[in-house]
Amino acid sequence: MSNTIVEFGDGRVWHKPRRSADNGGDCVCITRDPETGMIGMRDSKEGSAGEPKWYTPAEWSAFKLGVQDGEFDTL
Repeated sequence: MSNTIVEFGDGRVWHKPRRSADNGGDCVCITRDPETGMIGMRDSKEGSAGEPKWYTPAEWSAFKLGVQDGEFDTL
């Protein structure tokens, strides 16, 4: 299975995780800025009006490792 590509009209390719397809439209979309390497995350419900939050590659990597290690399982 692959993720879904979402367009918000900003010229970026946003990726919606495949696991968020069946949750009533509540999902997070992710992109990478090719010039800076920064990772953008936004709430798909906000559409093009929502401002993405930007993270450095190191911040994103630390977050992914935390998820994989179960650090957020109690939230």
